[in-house]
Amino acid sequence: MAATLLARDRGEPLPVHQLLTYPVFDTNLDRPSYREFRDGYLLARAAVMRDWSIYLNDELDKANPHAVPLQPRTLRGMPTATIFTAQYDPVRDDGAAYALRLREDGVETEYRCWERLVHAAFQMANVIPRAREFLHSATDALKRTGASS
Repeated sequence: MAATLLARDRGEPLPVHQLLTYPVFDTNLDRPSYREFRDGYLLARAAVMRDWSIYLNDELDKANPHAVPLQPRTLRGMPTATIFTAQYDPVRDDGAAYALRLREDGVETEYRCWERLVHAAFQMANVIPRAREFLHSATDALKRTGASS
C-alpha cells in the first residue's frame, strides 16, 4: 500500500488493482475493533502497537502519508481496490476506513467484512471452510481485474 501511494505521487506505473486482506493503515489504535478484539483473537492490539513502533523511526513518521496510508489528503488516482477484513480482528476498522476514504475520493472499491473469521484467515483455508471461501473470493477478485493474467 505504501509503495502504491509513493508510485502514484511520483507519477510511476501503478498496480492494476489493490487486493488488501485484513490490512493495517493507521497508528490510531482507538477504533472500536481495536478495543473490542484487543486480546484473544489471534492478533492482539499490543502486537499491532509493537509492529508500528518497529516500522516507524520516530513520531514524525506518523505524519508521513507514505508510511501511514490513512494520512494522505487524497487517495484520488489510486488503483481500484478489493478490501477484505475479518469480523473478529482488531484491525478490521482500518480496512473499513480505507475503503470509505477510497470511495470518497472516487476510487472504485469493493469492501467486505467476513463474518465469523479472525485475522490471518488465509492460513486457515485448509481446515476452515469459511476461510477457504475467503481465500477463493480474493482469488476471484484478482481474476475479475485481469491482474492474474
